[in-house]
Formats: sequence, C-alpha cells, structure tokens
Amino acid sequence: MTRLSEAEHIALLRFIQGYFKVHSLPPSFREIRDHLGLSSLSPTGRRLDILIERGWLERKPHIARGIRVTNTGRKAMKDYNEELEAAVAAFKGE
Repeated sequence: MTRLSEAEHIALLRFIQGYFKVHSLPPSFREIRDHLGLSSLSPTGRRLDILIERGWLERKPHIARGIRVTNTGRKAMKDYNEELEAAVAAFKGE
C-alpha cells in the first residue's frame, strides 16, 4: 500500500464526519471502501488503523459502524484548513 498524504487522511476524516452528519450514524467499512474506490476491505481497515494510531478516530470493537472522529481528529481537520488557507493567502500575496 502506498503511503497516504496528510490531505488524504484529512479527506477520509471529513468523509466519515460528513457521513455521520447526513445519516446520523457512521459509515460502514464497505461504504468507506466504496468512497475510497478500493476493491477490498483490508486496505480500508489499514487506513482506519492509521487514523486510530494518530488519535483522530476511535473504533469500538465488535460493533457495526463503531467508529467516530475524536476531538483530536476534529482539531487536525481545523488545523489543516487553517494551514491551507494561509498557504492560499500567501500564494495570492495577501
């Protein structure tokens, strides 16, 4: 598996959080797999494990749809947005 960029990690967190906001429950592994365009569940689990290791996501074992974005994950998304906005402003010369 190729390493994911910070932007890809953040995008996955955004998908999980956005799905929860729309459906009032987290996405299933299959829904995450389909969103990522993967052909099997194994790489999906590895990507989620990375987010868990970073403290951005929690998983409740043996519970369907037992994932949630943590406060640390929400802060990571916010910080990334701020960094991106600063980079765009610098590029524009603001």
